[in-house]
Amino acid sequence: VGRPAPVVMVVFDEFPVASIMDGDGNLEVGTYPGFARLAADGTWFRNAVTVQQQTEHSLPVILTGKNSTAGKLPTAGDYPFTLFTLLADAYELDVQETVSDLCPAYACENTTRPTLPFVDRWGSLADDLWIVSGHLFLPNDFADDLPPIDTTWSNFSGVGTDNDQDIIDRFRELTYSADRRVPIAQFVERIGAVSEEPRLSFLHALVPHVPWTYLPSGQTYSAPAAAPGSASPGWGNDEWLVDQAYQMHLTQVGYADTVVADMIASLEKAGTYDETMIIVTADHGVTVRPGIPHRRKVTADTVGDVAAIPLFIKRPGHGPGEIDDYRAETVDIVPTIADVLGIDVPWDTDGTALFVDERPERTESRIEGSDGTVVFGTDGSEARAIAARKIDHFGSHGPFGLTPPGYRDLLGLAVDELDVRTDDDLVATVLDRSSFAAVDLDGPSLPAWISGVVRPIDEGDDAVVAVIVNGRIAAVTRFSEIGGGEAEYAAMIPPEAFIEGDNLVGLLLIRGVGDDRQFVRMRP
Repeated sequence: VGRPAPVVMVVFDEFPVASIMDGDGNLEVGTYPGFARLAADGTWFRNAVTVQQQTEHSLPVILTGKNSTAGKLPTAGDYPFTLFTLLADAYELDVQETVSDLCPAYACENTTRPTLPFVDRWGSLADDLWIVSGHLFLPNDFADDLPPIDTTWSNFSGVGTDNDQDIIDRFRELTYSADRRVPIAQFVERIGAVSEEPRLSFLHALVPHVPWTYLPSGQTYSAPAAAPGSASPGWGNDEWLVDQAYQMHLTQVGYADTVVADMIASLEKAGTYDETMIIVTADHGVTVRPGIPHRRKVTADTVGDVAAIPLFIKRPGHGPGEIDDYRAETVDIVPTIADVLGIDVPWDTDGTALFVDERPERTESRIEGSDGTVVFGTDGSEARAIAARKIDHFGSHGPFGLTPPGYRDLLGLAVDELDVRTDDDLVATVLDRSSFAAVDLDGPSLPAWISGVVRPIDEGDDAVVAVIVNGRIAAVTRFSEIGGGEAEYAAMIPPEAFIEGDNLVGLLLIRGVGDDRQFVRMRP
């Protein structure tokens, strides 16, 4: 290694780059300060894409620089040459794998990959390998009858295809812990530890992957078991409900941003931030739009969601930051690390070092998906279109700007400023109202998801509901279902709306738009 330097690499899971972009393709600096700081000190490859749809293929590509994944599993046996083996002789390795086993035992003696008890682990593994092998090697007609392997990480034979709660439960079983934040926090703490030799710190973080349960602070909230608007494994046609699911995704992206900020703070506290090479990327994205039959499947319509991913690289001692619109691909990451560290890669790679003067011209991109190869352009327009839709629906102030069209101007307004009448015939219930009476702002959770029923409401009523927290409008939402004289509602409350202790929560029914809006206070 000609230019040894500490290396910190984080691969987030299910993370489209559009989630942190505005409609012009720029970073939402105010909403995502962690990524903004990293971009200010490094290079944001704004048009980066993954070349593989599935994690079991995309992770090996990231760690080998080779796009040869057919018939292979994400293990050191199938991928004997990786970034881990490249640096094993000269580096201390701190590798946090979650769903892969790419670091061989000789290089990662103290593995941080979680394990089940022996009997359970091997029994489940044997069953899973049989199913995975069938998908890899059987003709399509036979493979279609096998349980799916693209909705969870393990225990494929137990996965239902039409039950979101099943998928969430299987996912939690895979991680072997109900709290994905614990290994992330441990990793962030470890990267600040002093090391006598250069260290490679690698983390595959299972966020912002579903289930969406974290606020930007890392606190939890009582998220619904199935995301609004879901029609597993894709999305229904109700745009408002799917937007609420997208809001949950963006909120968890905020937690990923907090992880980046905490990581930078840990390195700065140790005095090693400037000298450290940092790579932050994702294995693939996800689609959260109405009418999409599969949230993870890449098609010509979903490349902007699934293929376009974040890629930030900070070189040792390099700054200030810059945006590079070269079509970077995940196969470029290992060659780039090797180039920066001054080490020859002793195997052929399919990528290129991204900081060299001459890079191959790329006029088209390809991503391998479960339905074959999708070919698309290199200008990044697909991701920008997704980001522009997000800004149109949420505004420019992050995930908590979501309202039905024509009501965003009400957010933050004091109810005292409005002409409000009271209708004692209208009743609004709040599920678990007592959770608002003893809010701990620094506690493990906040009551940020509110839901309940309004009655009487007639079929076809197009009124909306404003959620009042401590005298101000914190959210505006539509009814999700109307029937039998009552209507269900749900909304996400921004954490800054809460105060310590008892919080006053109320609901307004709003009819009309613009100057014709009428506000009606409902009794609890």
